[in-house]
Amino acid sequence: MKALLPILFLCLTIAAFGQTYPDSSFSRIIKTGKYPIDDNISYKGGKKRLWKIIRKNAKYPEQDVKDSIRGTVYLYFTIDTNGHSKDIIVIKSVRDDLDKEAIRCVSLLNEWIPGKTNGKKVVLHNILPIKFDFHTAIPVKQGNSPEIKFKL
Repeated sequence: MKALLPILFLCLTIAAFGQTYPDSSFSRIIKTGKYPIDDNISYKGGKKRLWKIIRKNAKYPEQDVKDSIRGTVYLYFTIDTNGHSKDIIVIKSVRDDLDKEAIRCVSLLNEWIPGKTNGKKVVLHNILPIKFDFHTAIPVKQGNSPEIKFKL
């Protein structure tokens, strides 16, 4: 019986780390548990504006298009009391260059409406999935070198 406990613990640990986050049309709020949240964060202009900014600024790395690489990068980040994205980390990776591009795009999102507790702005954390699919990318020329950008 004692020999089964470490094996059971190992299996549960592997199962827990093997979980993936479901794709969502927006982000999921991670509450710290320290404070009851009266008002959750939102993006100035709403979800449509947030995704429009990402699509406008995201550049699909040319090598990833050539290699037919696609997938969803999940980012975990902090939204400070001024509405800025900070401390962005990848929690589910696709490929290094796509991860870096997703981080770059989220770092541009600095118009969050911060969450509130008891009428005071608080720092919250967020998870945002950024989906890269070369089927929805179009080539856009800028200067002499082609760039791959997302369709709007």
